[in-house]
Amino acid sequence: MTISTIEIARMAGIRLAFRGKLPQAALAVLSAAHFSRSLTSRFVHGTGLPPQEIKKVLSSIRSFKSWPVVWRAAAEELDTAGQQLLEKSNSAEGRREAVHMLRTAALFYHYAQIVLGPDNLSAKSFCEKKTQQLYRQTALYSSAPAVRVEIPFREVTLPGYLRRPPNLPAGQKSKGLVIFCNGADSVKEEGHRLCHPFLRQGYTTLVFDGPGEGEARPLIQGINKQEAVAKAVIDHLRREYHTLPEKIILFGVSMGGMKALMMAAGEPRISAVVSVSAPFDTRPYFGYLNPLVRGDIDRYFGSPKPDMMRHLVSTCVVDKFAGKIRVPVFVAGGSRDSVLPHREANRIMGALPPGEKNTLKIYNAGHGCLDCIPLLLKDVVDWLEKF
Repeated sequence: MTISTIEIARMAGIRLAFRGKLPQAALAVLSAAHFSRSLTSRFVHGTGLPPQEIKKVLSSIRSFKSWPVVWRAAAEELDTAGQQLLEKSNSAEGRREAVHMLRTAALFYHYAQIVLGPDNLSAKSFCEKKTQQLYRQTALYSSAPAVRVEIPFREVTLPGYLRRPPNLPAGQKSKGLVIFCNGADSVKEEGHRLCHPFLRQGYTTLVFDGPGEGEARPLIQGINKQEAVAKAVIDHLRREYHTLPEKIILFGVSMGGMKALMMAAGEPRISAVVSVSAPFDTRPYFGYLNPLVRGDIDRYFGSPKPDMMRHLVSTCVVDKFAGKIRVPVFVAGGSRDSVLPHREANRIMGALPPGEKNTLKIYNAGHGCLDCIPLLLKDVVDWLEKF
């Protein structure tokens, strides 16, 4: 497969913008175009805030340098106000408001560190720890409490949060377990609201940080043998939670979608996979990725040398393991994806063994189908209800 001239120009333009090699006026135009729809939708869905509140924050950002400053200031304001309200409030409504403020602050800290590279690791680490601390503080304040789990894996533990459907009687199994696999720049805390449509329909959910991700990153670097991660997760949950359902669904976006496919190819207890905006083969355009995405992948693997990185990337080709996937797969892509060409979704579907339950959806959206997350999640839930 070759990359079209248009795709090269689009990727190269975004890469130059992130490196600050375009004039400031061009940077403002390009960054607005890149962030206004796709990432704004990500922020709106992640926090539950109205779009105008998110746009108010984004409107204060004049350059990539000011990005972490603006988000962190907004996070600190919410953090302070939320802590004060939680301490003083005696009403359920007041506590709910405080929890929402703190949970939003947690995500604002996460968004603040997105553009921070290896030359700002101290600030990046601070924001990451605040995200983890604030979510952990509020995890149990929910109609579907997020119960902390520690999953043994090799010499470390992988942290996560398990949630059962609200009003599910004790001892009764849910319809299934949906396990979310993080993308390159996502963490378990960002998956909180992604769980809601599944919880409402009677599914248990798990968000967790795997090797090289979020809270687990300082402990262990990322790996390509994702079936080992899936085995560790399922073994632990089966051992500790006797009412865990038999049906296990993996849900991943971008690199998370690739990891979900890898897990399904090597772990026989997986029942279904949802893979959104995942690469079929990143080798042709890996060098064109913008520095943020490339930096996240480098960090995931522990910043290996170029030769090792090329080797790691060469092993992440769906065609090498697709034939081993024997469960239904929901594949989705965005027709306006500026990170990975959406035809990668078509190639993934074409490589899978034939199955009448396999589904391919191409949405009018950017990377991760962030522009239409509610529609995507509805389609996935409807798909799961059919088997």
